[in-house]
Amino acid sequence: TVVTEFNKKYPACHIELKSDYEDTTLLTELIAGEGPVLIDTSLTGFDNHQVLWEPLDKVLEELEIMDELQNSALEIGKINGELYGIVTNFWLETLIINNSDQRDWNYEEFLKCIDSNSELKAIVNSEYLEDDGLRFVSNFLVHGMGDNYFFDEQTGEVIINNDRFRRMLQYIKKYCVRADFVSPGEALLEGKVLCNTLKINRPEQMGLYRVCYGEDINYIGFPGNEGANNYLNSFAPLAIRKSASKEEKTLACAFIKLLLSYDCQQRLTKDVNFCLSIRKDILEEQINSVDENSLVYAKGFETMALGDKVDNRKDGEKLYT
Repeated sequence: TVVTEFNKKYPACHIELKSDYEDTTLLTELIAGEGPVLIDTSLTGFDNHQVLWEPLDKVLEELEIMDELQNSALEIGKINGELYGIVTNFWLETLIINNSDQRDWNYEEFLKCIDSNSELKAIVNSEYLEDDGLRFVSNFLVHGMGDNYFFDEQTGEVIINNDRFRRMLQYIKKYCVRADFVSPGEALLEGKVLCNTLKINRPEQMGLYRVCYGEDINYIGFPGNEGANNYLNSFAPLAIRKSASKEEKTLACAFIKLLLSYDCQQRLTKDVNFCLSIRKDILEEQINSVDENSLVYAKGFETMALGDKVDNRKDGEKLYT
């Protein structure tokens, strides 16, 4: 959509959109200082190829759009604290529990909650039945080298083949290796499931979750070393090849400015795969556009219209929190 718009606006500077690249061929070209100027880094990897990408902090400042963008979403495009990639939209990944008294937890506190609940049938709702155990480890116990259950980056201690490790394996065998599918919603409210993972792709889902779980829904977040965290995620960032010519970089920056413009972002929100806009004004419009007729869908839930349950102010505040 934006490439077409760019080519209309700048007919002398045609951008060709290529989708037939072999991943290894593209990476070989980039390492050699050749290839396309704008790169969808889902084809190459992003943060493990910092040397290939043009730094973009000064670019966004010169384009005078930095203040119009969500700072938290810009973090997705950073490597070692410096901006190298741009995302247009993002989503949130969070965790809820049916316990208003538990406001925070680290790994040990999380595991104690499993221990102390004799009615528990599952730890968390399923996404894909065949890998619930693996998903439990990757979502709950590993958040990078600096924050995970198995390895202490500061001391070098490895938590494998000891009582703590075996305790965690027992939980996986008991609660995650299963033949049935665990749906979100009712089982959590009955106390049979400890927590539900939720993705927030669109603002209206905040209303759906509030209706399903109650007004005082507890978005506690995933356990970590120092306490609970919620996460931002996105599709792979768009990057500019560092070895491109000055003229090519100028055109690439013009494309990024258009990509992040109000008009283009507004058009992109009409796409069903577009989530929460990186632009502050468009995100605010997304929140305020939810009305009683808005149909809301989230994985594991029935599609519904919010009707008289619409509360954009409350849901917007919780979304930003």
